[in-house]
Amino acid sequence: MKTLYLHIGTMKTGTTYIQHFCYRNIEQLKAQGISFPVFSWRYGVRSPARNGIFLAFPLYTDTTKTERLREEEDQRVREGLARVSEELKTSDKVLLTDETLWFNTMTYRPGIWQELKDWGEANDCRIEIIVYLRRQIEYMESFWNQYVKHVYGGRTLKNFLNNYDTLTCPDYAAGLKKILEVFPQENLIVRRYDISSFPDGSVLGDFMQVCGIREDPAFVLPEDDAEANVRLSGNMVEIKWAVNQMKGMDPSDYALSEQACIGATGVSNRFYKKELLSAEEKRQWMESFEEGNAWIAEYLIRDGKPLFNDVYPEKELWKKNNSYMLPDVVRFAAYSDILLQRRIEEQETQIRELKKQVEMMRKELDREKNTGRVFREKVRHPVRTLIGRASRLLPVLCLAAGLMLSGCGDNDGTSKSSGEEPAKEA
Repeated sequence: MKTLYLHIGTMKTGTTYIQHFCYRNIEQLKAQGISFPVFSWRYGVRSPARNGIFLAFPLYTDTTKTERLREEEDQRVREGLARVSEELKTSDKVLLTDETLWFNTMTYRPGIWQELKDWGEANDCRIEIIVYLRRQIEYMESFWNQYVKHVYGGRTLKNFLNNYDTLTCPDYAAGLKKILEVFPQENLIVRRYDISSFPDGSVLGDFMQVCGIREDPAFVLPEDDAEANVRLSGNMVEIKWAVNQMKGMDPSDYALSEQACIGATGVSNRFYKKELLSAEEKRQWMESFEEGNAWIAEYLIRDGKPLFNDVYPEKELWKKNNSYMLPDVVRFAAYSDILLQRRIEEQETQIRELKKQVEMMRKELDREKNTGRVFREKVRHPVRTLIGRASRLLPVLCLAAGLMLSGCGDNDGTSKSSGEEPAKEA
């Protein structure tokens, strides 16, 4: 039976690296009978390597996100699954991946699991759902850091933890039970996101093992996108959080501040890298998930181990008024200035290139104008044009006629002389 592997996240578990690996090795995977289809649809700046995004991502009429384009969403699901059906005619396996499937299937398109099951039965295709789970407190801390870094988020970490919604869904048991309402347990592959337990310490190695991907020296490993995955330092996330509260800024302004925070984070961490939550705060927050995590470990993973360890080392806490904050503010300002200066230089270069193009276009337009003016003049005064041409040609014609007449005279003289000589001899 053919197999569709559906990798649904969760976020912050190496999903980007896995996606880029598959995207860069489409032909190598195809040689192993594994298809990684890429679709033409685009979802903002999201990578085309997230080829499973069409299954549950919401579409809206405009940026206000007030009206869903449900017919368009349905159409993409139908076309996407039809493409998967075609791929299965020449491949034994198809891979689809997107980390937002973890929560979008619970919020925007909860019926997608039944749609997928019906499609699988109609196409005689087994569906394997792969999900990696990271200890919730680490997942949420990382999620919040990214939320402040990328988005214009203004919530504090503690507010974020105490008022989480379905878009984060740290209640893994609840999310998995939704899937199990449709699919049997054997179709669900649940993995701990534990680097120490992965082959070669890599989540990619574990993913390849799960999907039956063989090692190949021809594989191209993706470059680590440090800027996309960097976690802001305590001071830098505080600075970015403060910037997010400012009014009258547009997305490009927020993007500039994000780049400045990313640029300064490395140095900031070298001097002052501290924890935002105490060990006790982490332990208390995790208590609400203990029962669900125990159920996952016993029912879905079944290796006799707890889903996550409950060890929280006591580390020094980050303090808002630390002595390194002022130097970090200076670094942030310096990076912002440097980035702004680079942007200005790039724009000046673009302006110079545009000016060159405009000048070339102006010269070309002038040539066309001159050509058109001469043509119009000739059309407007045809007789004068003909006379002008004739007057320029007349001296040439006269010279040519003179040469022709002169040539004819020479020929007659020669002929006469040759005719008289015999008479004298006679």
